Amino acid sequence: MKIRKIAFLLAVTVICTFMLTACGEEPIDISQHINVVFDGLNGKGTARVNRENLDAAIESIILGEDEENMSYATLNSVDQIEESIKLDLDKNSGLSNGDTVTVNISADTKKAKENGIKLTGMDNLTFTVSGLKDITEIDPFDEEVFNVESGEGIYIEYTGVSPRANIQIRNTLPDSNPLSKVQYGTEESFYNNIKKGQTITIVAKAPSSFEDDGIVLSSEKTTVTCEKVDEYIRSVDDIDDETMQKIVNQCNDLYKSKFESYSDGYNVAFVNSEGKTIYRSYMDSISDFKYQKEYFFALKEGLDAKYGEGMKENGLFITATVNLNKVKNDLFAKETHDYKNCNINFRVYDIVKNKDGEIQYKADMVKYGTYIYVDEDTFKTEVINSYLDTFEKTDEKNADFK
Repeated sequence: MKIRKIAFLLAVTVICTFMLTACGEEPIDISQHINVVFDGLNGKGTARVNRENLDAAIESIILGEDEENMSYATLNSVDQIEESIKLDLDKNSGLSNGDTVTVNISADTKKAKENGIKLTGMDNLTFTVSGLKDITEIDPFDEEVFNVESGEGIYIEYTGVSPRANIQIRNTLPDSNPLSKVQYGTEESFYNNIKKGQTITIVAKAPSSFEDDGIVLSSEKTTVTCEKVDEYIRSVDDIDDETMQKIVNQCNDLYKSKFESYSDGYNVAFVNSEGKTIYRSYMDSISDFKYQKEYFFALKEGLDAKYGEGMKENGLFITATVNLNKVKNDLFAKETHDYKNCNINFRVYDIVKNKDGEIQYKADMVKYGTYIYVDEDTFKTEVINSYLDTFEKTDEKNADFK
């Protein structure tokens, strides 16, 4: 009898507890705790959901004011309920003023109910986008300020010499112009490898402050062509008549200073048809100087210029014939030999035409070729042909000089 009484009282207690819990559920209207925050620029706006005081409302009901003394199980239940409430936006970027976004709401109502909370307001909510900043669009490549040659603007300049030039970009716009804050650079990295006529992609990057100011760039890339640049010439035809005459005059002066003014005998390195160098110190004279040929070389595409002395990018060779008269093998020899139409040569290396089309020439660029060759064919074999692996012979023609 006593056991039945205890069982009855226990059942009554459970039923009462259940009824008290059901009757004591406190409602939370989720919709009243949701707000959508819009940010950014009109047409490029973003949206995020702000669950204003929603978690605080849940915690207030379950934990009350005695949060520190709550059991782990109770605190875990709070976390589960809060995490179960999902507020998903149907779109959150690329927004314009007047667009609408929808918040889809879902939650674990069963878990909430077990903890004395009745969740309501779970229908989807729609919000109208507003407050986005209007966009001011500016062109970073406006021809009035981009790639200018004078005044304030963005300068595209080339340093060094084509095909091994570099690019530099200078922004001289005043602070009052928003473009003064734009960073300009190249899409690719260049180091001593830009050549005339090459197309280069220029990239414009807006500063982070533009977004706060509602400013966007109308484009981020453009192309420029390398034109105003110094260049190593690739043909003798690139040398203007005036400069060529200066070169010829220097060749004349070198010949006179080396041979015509020397009267005590001539010390020459003479190369015979077999390519053997013979040194001759005594002869009667060197005469009948006459220009013969022009040869021009340019470094082959894709090869790197060599370092040190000698021809690196291009070279002009000018040959002339001379007669070696009454040559002796030594001082006491009685027998003499005459060598007709021997070859001497002059060289000008690495000729540059500046960005204004003028050849950069100085007299000391012209060098005497040191050796005298028995004829033009020997000179070609010993000298001209030695460059053909690395250089293109772009010109070979008769020298019409005096």
